[in-house]
Amino acid sequence: MQLPRRPERRAGGAPATPPASRWGGAAALVLLAVAGAAAWWPVLGAGLLWAIPVVLLSALLSSRIVRPRVGIALLVLWVPVGLLLGGVPVDALRPGALGDTSRAFGTGLDALTVPDRGAIVRDPWPLGSALVLVGVVWGTAGALSVRPGRSPAALALALTSMPLVAALALEQTADAGWPGAVVLAAGLLW
Repeated sequence: MQLPRRPERRAGGAPATPPASRWGGAAALVLLAVAGAAAWWPVLGAGLLWAIPVVLLSALLSSRIVRPRVGIALLVLWVPVGLLLGGVPVDALRPGALGDTSRAFGTGLDALTVPDRGAIVRDPWPLGSALVLVGVVWGTAGALSVRPGRSPAALALALTSMPLVAALALEQTADAGWPGAVVLAAGLLW
């Protein structure tokens, strides 16, 4: 007589392989991230590729490969890293310059709110601000998606849709058909 095999577990008792439903949430998160990047590409350009690490972290959080506490710690580190990847000078991160940095961060976000804006060139703050904001939003969504219940999952789906919805609201993309299809597909995957 053969005994049923126990599932393999990682340190701390977590299952070694995440449930299949979690892979759907991770796929939905990546799908919405790609769509959001495509919608903002005419404004921010190839600098959006620097968001790939935080998208992967969010997907790993959502699929329960990375624990939420570790993910949140990495997201805290993402704030200065996102600014630097956006081209913000290192001097802006000095403790004495944090007041100017916060004002420039707000100005960078404000520059993104101009409807039907063209490409932003020679100013690192809009890209740096966008990378930080997207990292925090997607990371929070990844951490929320593993909470039990429908409300956290719905909030996580809404958070991951925010960059795409903002691009539509600010008319950064001319066609509203494909983003709607992407949100529908992500909702089905979630």
